[in-house]
Amino acid sequence: MSSKAAPAPTWQTSTVYFGRNIGATEGVSDEDWTGFLKASVTPEFPKGLTVLDGLGQYRDESKELIRERSKILILVHPIDEKSRAKVKAIIDRYKSQFKQESVLWVEAPSKVKFR
Repeated sequence: MSSKAAPAPTWQTSTVYFGRNIGATEGVSDEDWTGFLKASVTPEFPKGLTVLDGLGQYRDESKELIRERSKILILVHPIDEKSRAKVKAIIDRYKSQFKQESVLWVEAPSKVKFR
């Protein structure tokens, strides 16, 4: 039995949750999202990505429960600053283009196998 430590993962999964409300109403249409994906996401990660539809909810500052449709972007990429900068740029563009207060970004090291 070897006492050698397993190698550290060299890949990361970034899961990004994009809310579609602008203010109290849905403002990011399916067409808006498709345009954003084509112009701002695909060029940064042309080898592939996954998009899921979601339904999120949260309590705002007044404690009101807010529900909104969302898009969930899943990216598997190398663990490096270049890839992280690309994800951050996508988030910043979405916030600016669609007047979003925040976007949720979850990062996790991943063991990846292509078979």
